Amino acid sequence: MSESRYFQYENGCVVTPRSSDVADSHVSAPGWTEVQVVPLDAIVIQRDELPEVKRRSTHVTTSTGCSWPISTEAETVYGRALEHLAVAAYLSENPPVDEAQVKALNALIVNAVTLGLASVDAARGFEEYLVRNGVTVKGADR
Repeated sequence: MSESRYFQYENGCVVTPRSSDVADSHVSAPGWTEVQVVPLDAIVIQRDELPEVKRRSTHVTTSTGCSWPISTEAETVYGRALEHLAVAAYLSENPPVDEAQVKALNALIVNAVTLGLASVDAARGFEEYLVRNGVTVKGADR
């Protein structure tokens, strides 16, 4: 076998057959499904998640309004799609800051300074003050 094939049994176990004959037997065996194995950091998009595409006289158009001239090469569209995925991944990891929360946090800090909690010597008190007032840190429970 030149390229590895993977099969998942109905109990979740994934195997890589050692030969083409064994792989071929898994195709028709009950309880086995051929699956694709991808790296953990891969972005996987199922074909049924893609919007419908219709061919018009001069353009191809998706059901969500995206339109490309019929003469566009696939590599061009893939390149743009990768740019959009990169931006989506970045925004997922770096969501927009809620300005109202920033202002509210600023008010808490100013109040803490006024109360004498925001000094190097009173850092623990300042931290407790922020937590008591609802400030949380994403991933702090890890």
